[in-house]
Amino acid sequence: MKEKLITEILSIEWEMFRSVASEGGEAECQREQKTFVIMRLSQALSWNEQMLESYLEDLKRARNEGRNLMTEKYARMMRYTHPDEYVLLAYRLPVLNSEKEELADRITAIMVKWAMELSRKYPHVLGTGRAIERDRDSANETSLETYCRGELQTYGLRTLQLSVEWFSRCLSEGVNSYERVLENIVKMYGYGSIEEAEADRAAV
Repeated sequence: MKEKLITEILSIEWEMFRSVASEGGEAECQREQKTFVIMRLSQALSWNEQMLESYLEDLKRARNEGRNLMTEKYARMMRYTHPDEYVLLAYRLPVLNSEKEELADRITAIMVKWAMELSRKYPHVLGTGRAIERDRDSANETSLETYCRGELQTYGLRTLQLSVEWFSRCLSEGVNSYERVLENIVKMYGYGSIEEAEADRAAV
């Protein structure tokens, strides 16, 4: 069941991602399906079935309404990376109520905490990715914090509620869910573990 949910989610996400209008035409990353699948699959595998079911409903609902959640995600990020441009397009986005915003902020804070822990544990692996905290945002760089918040703000209320429950439980049990995502990523790139990937990056 989980595999079927993830397959359907990735299919809709890729369709939406390919349809995002980029300045200057199709962006290079929109032609990199393998990379896209690795990143999105790595996250989806770390979720429970309830979260996947709810998020799939978000995607289907958005598609039926003619909305592209990937476009909305990147637009939400612009609030921090391109604030002047964001002001001009914010009115086109669905209204973000205070409950959804608060839940997205709570999850984002947990993800930033986990990423900071991993950056100390695996500095070479994490060092090749996004900056973690929002104070590093610029027109040319989007932090993990801003990326995470932008994506979460596109989720439906139930998906956010289920996500808070799941990540809060992981946190209380001392489980770093972001480490699960990272482990999935490095294994899909051919490493046996994050430790192996760290040693390889450190040797470069």
